[in-house]
Amino acid sequence: RVTVRGTLVKRDTRETPYGYVTKGTVKVVTPEGVWLAWGTIPASLLDARVEVGQTVEFVATLKRGNDAHFALYSRPTGGSIVNSAA
Repeated sequence: RVTVRGTLVKRDTRETPYGYVTKGTVKVVTPEGVWLAWGTIPASLLDARVEVGQTVEFVATLKRGNDAHFALYSRPTGGSIVNSAA
């Protein structure tokens, strides 16, 4: 489990057989490069009404995606909005 900190670039609510779920894509910038992470947005960020363009931080399990610059995150916990869009 690692801390993911980046900018929310996409937010999408989907209906599943188990109810509605909100997924999001986070753009993470590191000294090694830029990568994207996709998964379920933590409930604490939804309660804080997170919007696209805000910088967020949460802890999750990462799994490598099909592309080298893409990851899937699961089991997100915590979560806070670090700053708002300019």
